Amino acid sequence: MYPNQPQQPPQGQWQGYPPQMPPQPPPPHPGKGLATASLVLGIISLAMFCVIYAAIPCAIIAIILGAVAKSKKVPGGAATAGIVMGVIAIGVAIIAIVALASWLNSILPWASWSIELP
Repeated sequence: MYPNQPQQPPQGQWQGYPPQMPPQPPPPHPGKGLATASLVLGIISLAMFCVIYAAIPCAIIAIILGAVAKSKKVPGGAATAGIVMGVIAIGVAIIAIVALASWLNSILPWASWSIELP
């Protein structure tokens, strides 16, 4: 061997590349759970529009959670869908309240729905 020649590995032993790390999953988006919760509450509020005491609070919370998720720039449409369904559920609940009051007024004409002050 010559004195300035680099050392080579013995024949038959390939050194190869160093071991690599496995690919990491992308970091979770903050607020993705808020968008999902908004979507779920929007669906619940639409499905339960007849139960006004449950539908309106669920719809309001769906709108709030969806707005917070959209402010955190969450990708996807779950936050937007939650907001839209919450708004639609509030509209349907208000229509149901008006329809129920109108129906009750038609079957109970003797009932006074107005408050008379002395």
